[in-house]
Amino acid sequence: MIVIDEFEELMDAVNFMESLKYGAYRVLDMQQSDLDGVIETKPNGKSRVIIYDPLPGGSGFLSQFLKYYVKIVNESVKMLEDCDCQDSCYNCLLHFRNQQHHKLLNRFEAIRVLIAHKTAPVFAFEIPPVTANAEHDRGDSEAEDRFIAVLKDRNFPLPDKSLYKVELSGGDYTVADYAYEDKKILIYIDGLSRKLHGNFQRKKNDSILRAKAKLKGYNIVEMSAQSLLNDKEYTDHKLEEIAVYLHGYG
Repeated sequence: MIVIDEFEELMDAVNFMESLKYGAYRVLDMQQSDLDGVIETKPNGKSRVIIYDPLPGGSGFLSQFLKYYVKIVNESVKMLEDCDCQDSCYNCLLHFRNQQHHKLLNRFEAIRVLIAHKTAPVFAFEIPPVTANAEHDRGDSEAEDRFIAVLKDRNFPLPDKSLYKVELSGGDYTVADYAYEDKKILIYIDGLSRKLHGNFQRKKNDSILRAKAKLKGYNIVEMSAQSLLNDKEYTDHKLEEIAVYLHGYG
């Protein structure tokens, strides 16, 4: 991730982050979901901007963002100067996902803070990867292995994609554990880690994203990792569900 400065005012941090992302999407020709940002308020009341890569495994855009930082700033300034809105609009700084900050966004304030932070960030140190709970890793991995083994045993066609990303409306996306791409079938094997699918807010967010995927014509199959390992009747039922979707599109 890239951490930038400490801002005295939240307004400055918000305008800087949104304008910087705005320029990055144009310069690097990427989708809104390929890079994201968050504002951290520190105990001293100051704010700092954190730009990060939300894609599991990394999209590679973060290093490009750092490499072309000055160009991104210049492009952001130019686009904001060329906009003919009074303060901000959906052609420059506003979008659906930053609604909570609409009252703070102002293209002239954004230009000012961009110019003040034109020097590119420099590499400081490498952050070691955070590994999940070992028990959770084993459970989910075993469930995925079990799922593929059962498909082979039943002579099911194997999914042609794993960790399959689907772009959704509003810059959102969802990543299925497996997918039959041509048949538009997304398969999620949900674990029970509190930090992942056992977390209520994460479950709520996942439900919304999967509902959006349904609106795009995808069939969603959700499978419990624990049940895959311990419940043959449950597994049979889920395979029957997949078979219906395969047959319906075949």
